Amino acid sequence: MTACSAPDGTSADPGETPSAVTRAPADYAQALAEATNQARTAEGLDAVGRSTCAARAARERAAELVGQDLEHRPLTHVTRACAPGGRVSENLVDSAADPEAVVEAWMRSPGHRNNIVDPAQVEMGIGCVDSGDGVLCSQLFLAREQ
Repeated sequence: MTACSAPDGTSADPGETPSAVTRAPADYAQALAEATNQARTAEGLDAVGRSTCAARAARERAAELVGQDLEHRPLTHVTRACAPGGRVSENLVDSAADPEAVVEAWMRSPGHRNNIVDPAQVEMGIGCVDSGDGVLCSQLFLAREQ
């Protein structure tokens, strides 16, 4: 399993709960979105909506990372396509853990947590692909500049 990666270099380890491999990547992405919104509402924030544009970009991003280190790269093309005038942030994970465990780990990691609880975030898209031993996901948040 690869730990989660955040843009600020922090990482989180969601543990070894081996149930992700039994879910289809699309079902895993849906559960990850639900767990993310539960974490936001627990912090007193509104849930974020879903973006088909960001989900498409996230699936492409996840697919290109299979077999590679989880490293962030500029997301300018996603900003242009999905959030003109705004910004995009990303959480990554390659894990066999339950989506709820991944979000719990992200909430313990400052960089991931900041992405999840940023009140400027209005939409997200999640793309997941089978990575062999688990599921590799890119979670993209779209924010409007304030």
